[in-house]
Amino acid sequence: MLFSTAIVGLTIQNGIYPMLFNLYLLRLGYGTDFIGVVNAAGMLSTAVFSLPAGALASRFGLRRTMIAGMGLAVLFHGLLPLVAYLPWGQEMLTLVTRIAGSFAITLYTVSSIPVLMNTTKPEERPHAYAVRQAMWPIFGFLGTFLGGLMPAALASLMGVSTADPATYRWPLVLSCLLSIPAIAALWGTDDARCEAAPEDAKLPAGALPVAALTVMLAVTFFRGACVGVVRTFFNVYLDDGLGLPTSEIGTLYAMAQLASAPAPLIAPLFMKRWG
Repeated sequence: MLFSTAIVGLTIQNGIYPMLFNLYLLRLGYGTDFIGVVNAAGMLSTAVFSLPAGALASRFGLRRTMIAGMGLAVLFHGLLPLVAYLPWGQEMLTLVTRIAGSFAITLYTVSSIPVLMNTTKPEERPHAYAVRQAMWPIFGFLGTFLGGLMPAALASLMGVSTADPATYRWPLVLSCLLSIPAIAALWGTDDARCEAAPEDAKLPAGALPVAALTVMLAVTFFRGACVGVVRTFFNVYLDDGLGLPTSEIGTLYAMAQLASAPAPLIAPLFMKRWG
């Protein structure tokens, strides 16, 4: 479970792929308007399909949904950079593939949280969640740093400049290939352990904390709105606006992710102290 989290953080969720994808669209000649639409479509897909993803997990099982989501995420994220080879419908298919890839990764993430709860004891859960959350930025640090180096290295091998979209396309495809071991790791998990919800996780009737959930939803909404803008356009600004090389952009992104890694690790200490 944690191995798959690390791989996904390194590649398509926090690392190589998000580092290079918008810069790849720039190299294809798209402007910030289309880049914004593509990223918004992905985020909207995540929001819209989160509840259906939970229903699918209940219907087909958490483990199966995780595996299917991870497999489809690798497939659609891998196909997305290859849409440019098609002679027609590139913009529409880019949007469709982006939406499908975001839905797939939502299947994985929505299912993985209850699996982690089902396979840990109550006293272990705060630390298990903390480690899981910390792994995203830690391996994202490695992924963004490596992703920043890849276009220049590939350009040198191909004898072209980093203005060539191919120097971004193939690292994106490579990141998907590197994600395949995550599918194998999920395949090896125990189905019975993943599906068996512990008794302490079951709320009594009428015990749904509506007020707390409302506050959390509001915080998540405003946080998502801010983070979404920064994630979409900051590397575009550094590349297209300031002219920084991709290696420096990767280093900046890597440092930012590394700086955020301690937060989830110290969160259990605050929870123990203040609840």
